[in-house]
Amino acid sequence: MIPSHARLKATVSYSELLAKADLVAIIEPIKNESVKDAYAGFLYGFTQKDFVGTNTTFSVHAYLKGGDTATKEITVLHFSYSKDVGPRANGASFITFITGPLQYEKRSLKEDKPVGGVTVYKQQPVWLAFLKKRSDGRFEPISDPYDSSDSFREIHDSSFYSKP
Repeated sequence: MIPSHARLKATVSYSELLAKADLVAIIEPIKNESVKDAYAGFLYGFTQKDFVGTNTTFSVHAYLKGGDTATKEITVLHFSYSKDVGPRANGASFITFITGPLQYEKRSLKEDKPVGGVTVYKQQPVWLAFLKKRSDGRFEPISDPYDSSDSFREIHDSSFYSKP
């Protein structure tokens, strides 16, 4: 047996996410802004300066738990590594939100040559989010800040797919 180094990470079930969340919503990222908030999670051997905060503003498509239907936008605080931190084995599972429409192509290859048609995917990134409300009115992922991606599920809608 070969020893290995790995960070233990709990798997969070849908029922746990739902039970812990103050807010469950379908959201679409609008803008990202850097913030000076201090990282509040376990440091995993890093220092505070190794983390940077981001406020992402989202348009709310639907509230599934909690929330005020009159509120059309929410802000979520989340973190990532600073630019001073290089690649890490067993590192964080931070969430990153891309704003604006995404487009990419899918091609099938046979013997390293494209075959068949090309499918173009065009969509706005939309997420199912499990969040808790902060005392300052913003929201944050219910999972550990180091593994914030556990609180989000990207939603794919086949109606956004088109053929050129």
